[in-house]
Amino acid sequence: MLMKRISSGIEGLDELTGGGFIKGSNVMIFGKAGSGKTIMSLEYIYKGAVMGEAGLFVSFDQTEEQLIEQCIKLGWDVKKYMRKGLMKIYALKIEDVDRDFVIKVFEEAGKVKAERMALDNLTLLAMSPFFLAGDKKFSILYQDKIRVSNTPKQLVYNLVTILKDIPTTTIYVSGLGDEPTVTSDGISEYLCDGVVKLDIRSIGKSFLRTLEVQKMRRSSIKGGIHGFKITDEGIQVGP
Repeated sequence: MLMKRISSGIEGLDELTGGGFIKGSNVMIFGKAGSGKTIMSLEYIYKGAVMGEAGLFVSFDQTEEQLIEQCIKLGWDVKKYMRKGLMKIYALKIEDVDRDFVIKVFEEAGKVKAERMALDNLTLLAMSPFFLAGDKKFSILYQDKIRVSNTPKQLVYNLVTILKDIPTTTIYVSGLGDEPTVTSDGISEYLCDGVVKLDIRSIGKSFLRTLEVQKMRRSSIKGGIHGFKITDEGIQVGP
């Protein structure tokens, strides 16, 4: 059976992932601060809107205004597609995260009939004051049931498995763990169908950004480390 794929909308990335992301799959993008994770996930949502695929961007890191400004600097007319109902930014302060936040994500996705979703980021979510307070447990209310997480790793597991019920092709964003080859939560790379690692190094007065597709289930991926640039129009993978 031929699997339907969707274009990431990111120049040069589809060629590395076997022709784009498999529709309905989950892809993890992780890396150190400043490596381009937020821009890549924003571009995925924006370019999807340009192609007529509605998307939801969930942020625990920046406000809606900050994210819109970032897009405008790259020349993306996000407000146009937000007015058309093809793009929605749902910014939630980390201190406002509670056991009902997953219900709100479902509601926001439903408003735009989202086909794409990005969540930025799991590292911050695990640092929620709600999780760290009291009994050190994080409860998620879903379908009238309470799912209790005793650790950040269990929180990520519960979240990713719950959000699979939203019929979207989803990108999750995470930071680096104690080892440079794993995510900060240490489990999302196993839960997700695809894993893309971003890196950034300072060379003289400039930066070298690299990308590696470490995993993409049911796909013929192009291995190795590939350079990428953040241009005035977005991310460009390759020369």
